[in-house]
Amino acid sequence: MSDFINTYNNRKHEIQNFIIFMEYIENTEVNESDSKLHGFIHSPDNNLTYQSLINTLKSNFSLMLYNILEYTVSGLLDELYTEISINNLSYIDVSERIQTIWHKVKLNDANKNSAGFDTLLAKSKYILDSVINKNTITLSSRDTITGGNLDDKALIKIFDSHGIAFTKNYFRSDILGNIKTTRNDLAHGSVSFADALESSSISDLKEKSKIMINFLDDLIQSVKLYTDDKKYIKKFET
Repeated sequence: MSDFINTYNNRKHEIQNFIIFMEYIENTEVNESDSKLHGFIHSPDNNLTYQSLINTLKSNFSLMLYNILEYTVSGLLDELYTEISINNLSYIDVSERIQTIWHKVKLNDANKNSAGFDTLLAKSKYILDSVINKNTITLSSRDTITGGNLDDKALIKIFDSHGIAFTKNYFRSDILGNIKTTRNDLAHGSVSFADALESSSISDLKEKSKIMINFLDDLIQSVKLYTDDKKYIKKFET
């Protein structure tokens, strides 16, 4: 898990640095009317305004928060699936929840292109053969989470389906929902970067980021405890 943790920590530092950058711009505009930044923004050669600049930065920051959320969830699931794979665990070895997830993923593969009876027959044979022959289970987070849809309900569903209980000390439905909605609105172009977070202050976003990072830190510990206790193995299932 060390590579995942290193990347996660780098993403956290990027978020912290971006907050510092936005605060610097805000303080520079307010306190230094003769600064280069002030002169550039108010130059007659461009249409840029301080407010449109800062609003665009806030929107980008919100995307960073959603990205670290999605990276963390997908990364944790892939770490779990790697544990299952390197231990050569088959269908009969894993917990019932993991069995259900694997079975559903394999059936979804057959159903993606409105599969006909022959395709479903072939897939069902593959599933049966895999179970009988005790083939190693393989899974990917790409198959078990849908990008762009992570909010409180999705997170509860994902981790509950794996049998992973996580701490909810910093679990904020409103923040998770708002970050997901903003991300999707920006991704679909239904709102501009200059307008999306116009009513949110930098201090609001700073507080949201603290809560989000604390939640993700707790989530990582919860998944680590789950994997350390090998709760994905049938004999350890509670």
